[in-house]
Formats: sequence, C-alpha cells, structure tokens
Amino acid sequence: MKRTHVQTLERWVGPDLCSLGNVINKCLLMCGLWCATKKQCSVVHIPDELLSSGPFREQLVKKAAVEKMVTMLSCYANAHGWTLGDELDIVSAIHKYRAKMHYVGISRLLEIVNLHSVAFMVIKGCVLDLLVYKGEPPREMEDVDILVASPDVPIISASLSEAGYIQGRTNTQDLCVDPVPELEARAYAQEHSELVAFHRILRAPDMSQHTSVINGYVPDGIAKAVGNTVYCDLAFDVHLNLAREFDISDVWHSPEQCLLPSKQAVSIMPADTMAWFLPVKFYHEIMLHNRPGIRQFVDIVGLIYRYYDTIDWEHVLGMACKYNLHPSLFYTFWHVNELLGPVIPWDVIENCSPVQKNVKTFHDWGDFAAKLLGEVAVGSLAWK
Repeated sequence: MKRTHVQTLERWVGPDLCSLGNVINKCLLMCGLWCATKKQCSVVHIPDELLSSGPFREQLVKKAAVEKMVTMLSCYANAHGWTLGDELDIVSAIHKYRAKMHYVGISRLLEIVNLHSVAFMVIKGCVLDLLVYKGEPPREMEDVDILVASPDVPIISASLSEAGYIQGRTNTQDLCVDPVPELEARAYAQEHSELVAFHRILRAPDMSQHTSVINGYVPDGIAKAVGNTVYCDLAFDVHLNLAREFDISDVWHSPEQCLLPSKQAVSIMPADTMAWFLPVKFYHEIMLHNRPGIRQFVDIVGLIYRYYDTIDWEHVLGMACKYNLHPSLFYTFWHVNELLGPVIPWDVIENCSPVQKNVKTFHDWGDFAAKLLGEVAVGSLAWK
C-alpha cells in the first residue's frame, strides 16, 4: 500500500521545533495521549528551561483552555512533576466541578423521564468521559449531548424544565437564561438536527478567592466571576440526529448501557458508532472550519486504544461506503495506527483510501497533521 500522500506524525513531531505554537501543540498532544492511554508518547522534548519560562507556561495554559484540555494538562503536569502555576489547578477545579454537576443533571433527567417510559441516549463528550477517561481526568464538556426520538421531544423538554433547565440563551451580562420564544424554538428545530439548548446557571462553591483567574482563563460560556462569586453555565444539547445526511437507524445503532457516577444505568452511543462518527466530525472541523482539533484526535486515539478489539470494523466500513466517509476515516485511522501500532486492521484502512475508492474529490482535503500540530495556523494562540 502506498502511503506517500500521508505525512507521518514523525515528520511533525520530530526533534526539529519550528515555532512556539508548534511546540505547545506537540506538548498538548503528548499530554492528551498520556491521559487517554496512560502510555508515554514522547512526541516532543520540553527542556526544563522552557518549562521554567513564565511566558511559555502562560501560553501553554491558555492554549490548553482553547483546546479544552486544561484538565488533561493539569493531570499530566501533576503526574510528571511539572510546575505550571496555580492558574492551571484553579481552572482545572472549575471544570471538575462542572463535570460533576453535568452528571447530577443526567441523573435527575433519568429519574424524571423513567416515570414516562421515555428513553434518551447520551452521546459525544460524556460517553468519552465515561468510556475512555473514566473521570481521570474528567473530560471538559461545554454541555451534555443527548439523542432523542422526535415523538419524545415534548416529554424530554418538559423533563429538562422540571430539572431546572431553561430552553434559551445564556445572558452573560445578567447571569440568567433568556427563554427562546416558542415559534423561534420550533423554527430552529425544523432547520437543524437539534433543539435550542437548555441551560442552567449554578453558583460554584469555594472559588471566591480565584475570580480573577476564572475571568482570565475561562470563557464566559463556561463560567464567570462576578464580585466574589463564580457562576457556571450548564447545558443540555438535545439532538434529533447527528447530521441530516445520516439515517436515524444508523445513529441509534445498538445503544449500550453504562453506569453513571451515581450508579444509575444510562443508554450511551456505542464504540462502533463513535469509531466512524468522531473521525468524520474531527476531520471536517479541523480541515473545513479551522477549529482546534488536538483533543478530538486524542479522544479518537483513546477510544480505539481501549476498544479496538471489540469494535465492529465491518460496520465501520459499511458506514464509510454508505456515506462516502473514506477520506476522514483514512487519514485519522492511519495516524492512530502510527501511534498505537496495527490496532485497526490495515485492510480497513486500505478500503478507506480515497485514492482506491476514487472519491478523492469528495471531502478530501488531504492530511490533517500540519494543521493539528501548528505548522499551518488553525487559530491565534493569543487568548481572546
């Protein structure tokens, strides 16, 4: 199999350091891979004198915030004796609190909907936190993503309201949720594959001494300090589908049961579905929309590392053929195998090759390694 059109990560993570942004991205990739697999992947050497540099530490923590990897960086730093400043632990603490409260929200929703014999499936970030990271470190999550059947939307919406969530948009100035008008909510649901999000604002305890750090490193949509009080924005994102292009039967394929921290059983998206959906989402967001992608790639590596021997790869190939997903799966799987060894069967990767499948012009933007690691700018390192 010819792979000359794919740059090995060794090319991008070798000893030659091209820029500060490149070093920081490589550093975060190394930290994330360790958190996802608990194996050391020395993709870059960080000299002690660089770690002792105040500007470098500040940029590293701020970039971790942009990539939603603060808890990962904190976990790696504490395990490896890195001293990156108190700001990292403070920001990590607010994310740990939010993760805890997200699960409280899921537990409460389960209690309510079970009275109505209505089901929902947890997808995306919470599933990764439960299956891959197992809360150590907790994966940063902006919201809880759930999938519901269209006929069950009224009951789910009413249940979220009963649990204290308001369908609307967060007003960061007044620290409240502005309800969305019913007609606007209906129009949004018809146009998108999800509902207008449901929000709840909670006061975070024991953070009154750290308000300046919270406002300096944490976006308003996550947490905001007013006076000596820190408030967190928690949300449920209710999906009717993952994308309009996907058949709903494929999205609901074989849900699994998983225990929440409260020991309640909840339906989650299985690894078989995550194995094709996450690479597609990652590849399109980093290549088409220029969004940060290090954590998304780490998520994929961690998922496959833990479940490669139980994933139904024939099912994954079936989805690739049905929806023409070959480029996104090919480039992602190739780099996963580069890092983990041949955990994904090579015939699966060969069958995903956009060249062999003659679909090179269909959503094939080439290899993502350069963008992932900062050789091609994805966004400014400056905190905004």
